[in-house]
Amino acid sequence: MTDLVSIIIPVYNREAFLKATLNSVRTQSYHNWECILVDDHSTDASLSLLKAFEEEDSRFKVLIRPDDRPKGANSCRNFGFEHATGRFINWFDSDDLMEPEFIQKKLAAFDAETDIVLSKTRIYYVADQTEVLEQRTHLTLNLLEDFITRKISWYLPDPMYVKSFLCKHNLVFDEQLLGGQDRDFFQRVLLNNPEMLVINDYLTTYLCKLPLKPNCLEV
Repeated sequence: MTDLVSIIIPVYNREAFLKATLNSVRTQSYHNWECILVDDHSTDASLSLLKAFEEEDSRFKVLIRPDDRPKGANSCRNFGFEHATGRFINWFDSDDLMEPEFIQKKLAAFDAETDIVLSKTRIYYVADQTEVLEQRTHLTLNLLEDFITRKISWYLPDPMYVKSFLCKHNLVFDEQLLGGQDRDFFQRVLLNNPEMLVINDYLTTYLCKLPLKPNCLEV
């Protein structure tokens, strides 16, 4: 498969982590991607770092959240989506890391009927340098109910979507929400009965900077 994949990343004051995240995108084994970086009016050096990557590699595209959109990651995710030109969409976070085959392995799993392919996330605790492999990312016969009750779960970077599925059902992030943003979006996705599959690969490393492990696992 040679289709264009759009990676969309909201950014706000992530100067300390951006280089590692963007380098993990740049070193993907699959090369036909665009990475849309939407800065949420950072007050540190984040925007300068983004522009440096854009100058070095034209696949990075830097945008700034318009003043007439609410501040926050959801506005940036939607604004990036509006500018995405790929057949496939994958939102990502500005302080996480992609494995080199993040894109390639997901794309390889799609067939003509699939709307969403999910990989899995490894949670790495920076404070004590330990990791946990998320075990709740799988499919069940009662997807929506089991997701709501947290019997199953996944992280924002895990799903790769066919863009036409998102557009058909007008699936965007709620820009007014102050919390639970990912879960609200995922629940509305599930209400539209997507054809989904999960691959048994841990392709994202979630860097957890909080000292208490349960805080990073509440997804």
